[in-house]
Parts: sequence; structure tokens; C-alpha cells
Amino acid sequence: MPSRSRRSRTSGEIQRRLRAQGIPLLSEVDESGSGPGSFLVADPDGNPILFDQHR
Repeated sequence: MPSRSRRSRTSGEIQRRLRAQGIPLLSEVDESGSGPGSFLVADPDGNPILFDQHR
């Protein structure tokens, strides 16, 4: 199987991309921090989706 190079994204980077696309956030990660973080969005049915980054 060929190797794929995948760049790791921080929670803050993902959050900024979603916000730029007009996706409302239910909670936000502190983008000034350098450690792990998490934030919430809702799917079209209103179900929460947790983005959680930890090291």
C-alpha cells in the first residue's frame, strides 16, 4: 500500500476553516493556546460533533 503524507492540523486550524465556510460553532477552542483543545459543531439534524485534539 502506498504511503500517504498527511499534514496534521490543529483544532484551531480546523475551527478557522469551518468558520470561514460559514459553519456555526457551538463552542470554540482558544486559538492563542499551544496545547490540546476541542470544539463543537452541529450536523444538519442538530446532533453535536466534537473535535477533540490531545497529545
